[in-house]
Amino acid sequence: MERVIHIFDMDDTILETPTFAYMATADKEGNIDMSAEFKEYFMKVKSAFWDLLSKDVYFKRSGDFIVPINKDTEKPFSDNIIDYFDKTTKFRKMLLSKNSVAVLNSFPGFHKDPDTLGTIVNDSVFVDYESAKNKMIITGRDEELREKILKLFKFLDIDYPNYGLFLYRQKGNMNIEQFKIQTILLSIREQGWETVHFYEDRLDWLQAAKNAVNQIYPSVNFVSHFVTNIKNKRSL
Repeated sequence: MERVIHIFDMDDTILETPTFAYMATADKEGNIDMSAEFKEYFMKVKSAFWDLLSKDVYFKRSGDFIVPINKDTEKPFSDNIIDYFDKTTKFRKMLLSKNSVAVLNSFPGFHKDPDTLGTIVNDSVFVDYESAKNKMIITGRDEELREKILKLFKFLDIDYPNYGLFLYRQKGNMNIEQFKIQTILLSIREQGWETVHFYEDRLDWLQAAKNAVNQIYPSVNFVSHFVTNIKNKRSL
């Protein structure tokens, strides 16, 4: 019988993760209260706008996103400013593009914060999770959250994956993408998988995993599942 494994990311794949906008405090008009949660991060973003563009900003919740607003014009910024941020290491990935508008990325330390764990099951992926005979979860969530995640699984009636729940632990310079790839490769080596299904909401990480498996284990059938339904429904 063919050896098949289904490997799942967790955030915005099996579970719908709360957005940064949802976590921040805002008034009735959507203006973000910078004195509440994530004060240091909002101040860092303000400083970045001043340093790079000489623009003063405030922040506003718009739908599922937090948008920097130009105080001079009272308008959001075009996403063409993102290039200025990405050229500077300490500001890289601070902004994302949504509908040609620059919006804030999630705050640093997101994967360590237990309050950001999703409590809504993504049904379109969960049906595959439930039906998979052999399954594994690999998440960028910090290892310190293991106990809370296990309690969450019990609360949501999610079966523990029979080939393990792998959480990220910082080792040297290994980032989350590399951690996921190395975990997949190790499982292939130890378990002899002939077909690997990988469910992931980051297309670049999905492609990187496919390339690594194809290079090291060319006989393994790697099946990519790009999960987009949660992020696609988010709007400004």
